[in-house]
Amino acid sequence: MSDGLTLRAPLELSLSLLPGCLASLRRERPDLVIEVRTEARRPSELGDPEDAQLVMGPAPGARCLGQTRLLLCGAPALASGRMTRTRLAELPHVAISELPASLDTIRKGEPFRLPVFARVRVSTFTEAAEIASRAGLAAVLPGHTALRYFERGRLLLLAPEVTLPAIEVNLLASAGARAPDIVDRLAELVAEELDRVREQVLARIPG
Repeated sequence: MSDGLTLRAPLELSLSLLPGCLASLRRERPDLVIEVRTEARRPSELGDPEDAQLVMGPAPGARCLGQTRLLLCGAPALASGRMTRTRLAELPHVAISELPASLDTIRKGEPFRLPVFARVRVSTFTEAAEIASRAGLAAVLPGHTALRYFERGRLLLLAPEVTLPAIEVNLLASAGARAPDIVDRLAELVAEELDRVREQVLARIPG
């Protein structure tokens, strides 16, 4: 009889971190049947998941798998010239709806409040990345979303000297999960993928 796993995950992770992790699970357990239920937005209430649920942001009682750092990204056309404080404040953004009008950051070792001048608002970071790359806009994106666009040259890191907050990635496991060993292995794989993304992002930051 095949083992099964039902996983709920946000779209942001389903399109970036999860594919490699699930491929590894399938290689290790070719009899495994996996059902991924993708959610475009973070649920307003976190109930008991079927087997497991990945959550971006705080989740009481969850296991923290790591963090994904937010990055100020933009279309290549925005990267020319010096990124001064004034220019940073005037950048036109595509932003997710939950993002505030400004973010507390560190720039060159000093506190800096980064305005998010949203010309377009969307529901997910994935939408923001795609629109920014096509429309010549800036976007604040998590590293796992941005990395694919960096690799294809569709987005660039606009201000490496600006350190933005990081977002936790958490795993909620059901007390009645059918295969707790598989849930544990999935947690390890996601944590490893978060580490890989962090190292690749850091490699793009000078100094």
